[in-house]
Amino acid sequence: MRYNRSMQVLRLPPFGYCAGVERAFSLAKQAREEHPAAPIYLVGSLIHNELAMKPLLEDGFILLDEHDGDLCSRMERLPNGAIVVYSAHGHDKAAYDAIAERKHFVVYDATCKYIIDNIYKIDSFTNKILFYCQSNHLEAVAVRGRKNVIIIDPNNPEFPPLEGPIGFLRQSSAEEAASNAALLEAKRVYGDVTDLDGRCPSTKLRQTNVLNAPDDIDLFVIVGSKIAPTRIVSPNSQRIRIQRRMSSWF
Repeated sequence: MRYNRSMQVLRLPPFGYCAGVERAFSLAKQAREEHPAAPIYLVGSLIHNELAMKPLLEDGFILLDEHDGDLCSRMERLPNGAIVVYSAHGHDKAAYDAIAERKHFVVYDATCKYIIDNIYKIDSFTNKILFYCQSNHLEAVAVRGRKNVIIIDPNNPEFPPLEGPIGFLRQSSAEEAASNAALLEAKRVYGDVTDLDGRCPSTKLRQTNVLNAPDDIDLFVIVGSKIAPTRIVSPNSQRIRIQRRMSSWF
């Protein structure tokens, strides 16, 4: 392959994994070091990146894929005293805690701090909250049972009759333009809507830098995941691609 020596390559930060992903892998590594011979169960995909997950599965971690059935039901079938690692994407804390306590699980909770912050925002908001999030994503599953939460799926956004004031919260990896459009529609429908944001800093920075990149760029190379092990497109890679309507990626 021949390369044009005059080619200009721009690097758009941030590079590598975000702090939440780094922490999730650190906890998985800790679990293996502390339990070198035991089966370790990943309750939901630790992160949505099939290449990054592969070494864990090869090391004997057992994935309970959230798209293969209800995770709480499958946790009930795990042996007493099982070693479990919770996904970075969040979970139904009350339900998980009850099962873990009853079955004496050893728990490593990899939930991202920004998702914990979003759950806190939901629990602190006294009125209805529109949660702009993929309905099958673990972030939505984590809060679906709360009475004040209305899931607004980006693939089919619907705004049911509600009385304000209303909160609007985004999935941590939500795409900026689409979520802003949904917020504007919510304000048109309801009037009094408080923007609670919800996107993590790494998501914001990646999307902003792609949007602000020069218009004459011929090719974007995304070092990320096309398809997650849970059979959904990795949200962060997909959102970056959508920002500039890229037709291909690597």
